[in-house]
Amino acid sequence: MTYEDSIGFFETVVQDNSQYLKATTHLGRDGSDPERVEAVQSAVLAEQVGVEDALVILDGNEDKAERFGRAITGISGSCPPMATCIQSELYYPTSLLADLCASHLAYQIDHPRHCSEVTPTAPVTKEEFNHLWGPAYNEIVNSSTPVYTEPIEHRRAETVPTRMTCWFEGVMGGGEPVQFESSVRPIVQYARREGYEELATRLSEV
Repeated sequence: MTYEDSIGFFETVVQDNSQYLKATTHLGRDGSDPERVEAVQSAVLAEQVGVEDALVILDGNEDKAERFGRAITGISGSCPPMATCIQSELYYPTSLLADLCASHLAYQIDHPRHCSEVTPTAPVTKEEFNHLWGPAYNEIVNSSTPVYTEPIEHRRAETVPTRMTCWFEGVMGGGEPVQFESSVRPIVQYARREGYEELATRLSEV
């Protein structure tokens, strides 16, 4: 199925979750390294959202953590607690939401003027946040300071129930295969106790 066939789905997802979404864009054509650009944009967004008392989960490996850690240090002078999660969109609903939003924006934006016309608005990073771009990018290029990631367990899960269990137990994707049962019953029971009856019903159908 093509993006054009699914526009309604993307628009609904973005609209229903607009209060959780912030975006910024880089239009390329300036010779910047794409992996560094991604790290700077992630750092800029983290700075906008605020990451005090939060764990930053990065979709990828230690290299991505190193780039992000240096970029955000260039902006704020310090690095928040962070962990890596391979294919995080399979384990964490917020990562899936971010991927869906990014895909939607990528298809919508084909000219700088469109960046402020889309939902959510996605200002050009080097224009709107130019005061953050330089320090963040320079820190990635010039710093050799080691970046620390939290010692959180990593497990590779091949089924939806085991990925749900990883998410529920705070396990990051990657590493060795899952070694625990894949029943979603504890998750369903927790959702029900917290008053999320509709969610519990949907989860029980997995």
